[in-house]
Amino acid sequence: MSKTSSVFFHQDLMHIIRKNAWNNEEARQAITEKAAPWLGMTDDQLWSLVFSSDLKRAYHVFSDGYCPSCHCKVPLFNWIIDVWNNPYKVQCPGCKEFFPKNDFSAFYQSGLERNGNFNYAKADRSLLKNMKSTDPDQLYFGVDDGNGYTQDGHTWMFIAYYMLFGQWTQLIFNGIKNLAKAYVATGYPVYARKACILLDRVADVFPDFDFMSQGIMYDRMNVDHGYISYWFVSCLDIRDMVLAYDQIFDAVKTDRQLVSFLHQKSLDTGSSEKNTFVDIQENIENRIFRDAITNKHKIKSNVPQTDITVCMVETVLEWPENKEKIMEHINYITRHTTAVDGTTGEKGLVVYTSHAIWGYSNFLWYYENMQTGFINELLNIYPILKESYRFFIDTWCLQKYYPRIGDTGAFAQPDLDYAVLYYSKDYYKHSYLDPCIETVLWNLYKITQDQDFAKIIYISNNYCAKGAFKLDLTNPDIQQSENALDLVIQSNGFYLKQKSVNKTAWRLALLHSGEEKQKRAVWLNYDSGGHHGHHDGLTIGLFAKGLDLMPDFGYPPVHIGWDYGRNPKFAWYRSTAAHNTVSVDMQNHITHGKFQSDMGKTLLWVIGNIFKAVTASCPEANSGNRFERTLLLSDISPEDCYVIDIFRVEGGSDHTKFMRSSFGNIVKHGISMQETDGSKFCDSMRQFSIDLNPKDVWSVTWQPDDSYYQLHQGDEPVYVKYTDVSGPSSVRLCESWVDLWRGKKDHNEIGRMEDWIPTLITRKTGSPGLRSTFACVIEPYEGRSNIRSVTRVPVTDQNNICSQSNVALRIDLENGFRDYLVFIDPTLCNREASQPMFCVADWNLKTNAQICIVRAKASAENDQNIEPVCVTIMKGSFVHMKNLLVKSSDVTDYFEVQISENKVEHVEGFPLLPVEIYY
Repeated sequence: MSKTSSVFFHQDLMHIIRKNAWNNEEARQAITEKAAPWLGMTDDQLWSLVFSSDLKRAYHVFSDGYCPSCHCKVPLFNWIIDVWNNPYKVQCPGCKEFFPKNDFSAFYQSGLERNGNFNYAKADRSLLKNMKSTDPDQLYFGVDDGNGYTQDGHTWMFIAYYMLFGQWTQLIFNGIKNLAKAYVATGYPVYARKACILLDRVADVFPDFDFMSQGIMYDRMNVDHGYISYWFVSCLDIRDMVLAYDQIFDAVKTDRQLVSFLHQKSLDTGSSEKNTFVDIQENIENRIFRDAITNKHKIKSNVPQTDITVCMVETVLEWPENKEKIMEHINYITRHTTAVDGTTGEKGLVVYTSHAIWGYSNFLWYYENMQTGFINELLNIYPILKESYRFFIDTWCLQKYYPRIGDTGAFAQPDLDYAVLYYSKDYYKHSYLDPCIETVLWNLYKITQDQDFAKIIYISNNYCAKGAFKLDLTNPDIQQSENALDLVIQSNGFYLKQKSVNKTAWRLALLHSGEEKQKRAVWLNYDSGGHHGHHDGLTIGLFAKGLDLMPDFGYPPVHIGWDYGRNPKFAWYRSTAAHNTVSVDMQNHITHGKFQSDMGKTLLWVIGNIFKAVTASCPEANSGNRFERTLLLSDISPEDCYVIDIFRVEGGSDHTKFMRSSFGNIVKHGISMQETDGSKFCDSMRQFSIDLNPKDVWSVTWQPDDSYYQLHQGDEPVYVKYTDVSGPSSVRLCESWVDLWRGKKDHNEIGRMEDWIPTLITRKTGSPGLRSTFACVIEPYEGRSNIRSVTRVPVTDQNNICSQSNVALRIDLENGFRDYLVFIDPTLCNREASQPMFCVADWNLKTNAQICIVRAKASAENDQNIEPVCVTIMKGSFVHMKNLLVKSSDVTDYFEVQISENKVEHVEGFPLLPVEIYY
């Protein structure tokens, strides 16, 4: 079955594109200027750009290495390539030296066979010397024949790196794409012809490429499958090439000049004759695209990328005869892409999780252009598709940050773009005629009427409607879309409507509070591991005051080595000790390796107006022993809040809790520290001090340093105060290592590459089978704390037994209110057997609730009376405190009573049962 016409870029769509391009000089010029270098080449020059598989390709020069000339650090992709001005050279960003020192172009030309392929045996090795050196000792310095330059036991793959990122990516691959786009925008056949020459020449050699045996990844061979590059890139390369082929097909299928040139070339090189376009078509389709489908292991990528590529290849080559098969593909792709709360379930929230939806969005854009109404039909079949895009709205905290869960982002780095749009805007840098995800989001808005989809477009376009769709030349009326978007924003504003969410399949809970610039959020990750996950069971984070105040470290520092043995910092980033959680016996948490986690579950989820709480457990991370955390987010005012964190752990004989804020310093603490040996902890922590017997209540205050990202907009400095009420424990202060390279605004910046951040460690030890309860109050504030004092008092059950796992706190606020909070150990609330009652004698309080909160006016309180302003019950039915009695007709998950001027102002609950109030 042979392709007969363009599919995604059919004639009706071409008409719209060319009309838009004709009326948009900026777009037309941008597209044609990108194609100009290849347009200026002769057909022979284009054909000669393509190299054979005899030349190795390397994903790095020296992945965690340095420049052999100036010895400055040059990790990963920091070497500079300029194919137009410095062919076959890479440049050190520090000293600006070029490598290799030999004339590789001359060496390469000397080794070319009649068929255009390179042969090492034929090449003139006398050319392999430092052409600019007069010093005999430097004659072979920096010389590379394609197999690397070795010095002091290290190898720099200058040419192999250039062949991948210069010759292939910049010259050949980009040439195909840019020429094809220029044809689409202008209709000039010469662009299509030149793109096809490149495609056909690639097809001549493509099946021979095997990255596993020919490629170098992180300085090793035999690491990854792939073609010219490794599997991830090969998968996307195939997709882009088949789309370019589809774009030019209708022009080249009748191009006699193309056939004439390639026919003569086949005679000159002694290869299979190409007498007709069918010969060219078969060469391209069979030796690039069908070869990739046959050898799927070479393009096996993250879900759903491989399936998307296969589906699009088969659509381009065989549509509409294979329509039924393609629809089966689409259904399969959609089910797997949305399987876990609308995502694939892969960890790395702003990398792998969002990249899947980015790829799927591109997929939707192409099929919507092929068949109008496609997205609407798909949403009708798979309504969860809406949640795929809501996921990255619900988890976008303060419209600035995403939780750093798994391999994702850099320490304290902001996320100023909606995660799905980040890839098109910043990573792949989409331009004209690339998929426009803004159009996909606009379709979702029109179908669902969820205004946040429109707001995302506006926010990600620098808070502007004008130009939001300008890259999408497939839009028949760009101006109308921009006007409609502007109207949505004018009517509804641009702040997202975010509610607290519990992504139960992904195992991520977020408590949102505050409005607009006063937004804050606390998050809890309640599984451990997963694809691209860390040993991070029940780790937490906090966003407030415009900052990430408890950032996770992010993506491991692969620029200094990707494996555990070679790079201890890689293991450090994924370790339990590098997260805001608890380690048992200083061991890493047990992890899973699945997309859909079978670890962790929610035990309590209550979202009130003032108080919001979540309790989750993950015993699977702790060898099946109890591992449970409760977070309560309490609003003090529209601007301020505090968080209560209670962590209950069982098993082992050593429970160690780690807590960190951002860059900055600890400016105040209430503990008596002495220097101590920290060697039993990870090598990535240093400068330990200890207090073996801290007070019953002690605190540590951080002052985060926002001088690099500069996102705090207030006049007063921001602080994070951690007040601990955990009882007997030892306390350590130290510093933890963090990578700075990944978060640099310019990766060619070679200055400071690391930092050490203040770290707090709370440790409880005892006999095997140890049971611990950690309890603390975390308060973000500007200038001055809003909390006057924190006091913990005992809680007894109906048998007058006091358990350390029950926590009762009185928090006196500077605004004149006083919060009484009781947290009962859920294992002591077994309501199947009875209805236990718990007492706080110091407050004259009784309750049967798992969590009970009374907020009262401090000035109006005495031994017999309180004046409440809010009462919240979670998993209970009553509280009796002094003159106050509040009770519902039965046990309920939650109810909240708000009182003003001694009158009940508001009652809500779930389920909402009759509530009696006496005081």
